[in-house]
Amino acid sequence: MGGEVPVKVAVVVSALVAVGGTWARTGAIGVPPVTLSIFLPCRKGSERIPRKNTRMFAGVGGGLLRIKLEQLLRVEAADEIVLSTNDGEAMAIAADYADAVRVMTRPESLCRADTPLCELIEHAGDICSGENILWTHVTSPLFDRYNEVVEEKKRHSHSMMATHRYHPRTLATGDRQRRSQDLDPVTTVTSAFFFHTAEAMRTGSRESDFSVQFMTTALEAIDIDTEDDWALAEAAYRGRK
Repeated sequence: MGGEVPVKVAVVVSALVAVGGTWARTGAIGVPPVTLSIFLPCRKGSERIPRKNTRMFAGVGGGLLRIKLEQLLRVEAADEIVLSTNDGEAMAIAADYADAVRVMTRPESLCRADTPLCELIEHAGDICSGENILWTHVTSPLFDRYNEVVEEKKRHSHSMMATHRYHPRTLATGDRQRRSQDLDPVTTVTSAFFFHTAEAMRTGSRESDFSVQFMTTALEAIDIDTEDDWALAEAAYRGRK
């Protein structure tokens, strides 16, 4: 089970509570449940892994994109899945899911390797119709606990993000003399997902100082950026099948 670790407590705008298994705004009576968009960015032109999003992965045609779309189609609370891409090959794969996936052509100004992340976050807030946005990546093929994430989010009014905790051994003399289980833990943010309101994302923020941490396993935390990452993730994915 994913554990949540609230790093702070705060009052936030558009607080949500679970009401009868759905989401409703705090204090509101008789309003429709809060809607949920899933945002999936998929830019063409990976510099380290050519055709990273769409090339064959673990024997799956359509690769990481097809795997992630199949996972997202199982998210029960999702009102829409939005694919933002400038990749014709990705669009062709998404066409197989035309009834469930809304494809948005990403402006070229947001497709550069040096595009500021805040501008892409604002783009997500602008094109998604849901009041909440679950942002995820095709490069985390081993994370598939989205329904659990949604259920956990219903218990919190603040943003949420995926993290991983481990115990690294550093060059410090004290660390070299300690057992690995006794080392100080380090928590990192993974690319598995970010969960925030559309209102916040339109300001360029997909997380906050008040984010709840949803702990992932070491395998779930793998984010494919290099060929070594690819080989590791592919072997782990095959091992799960």
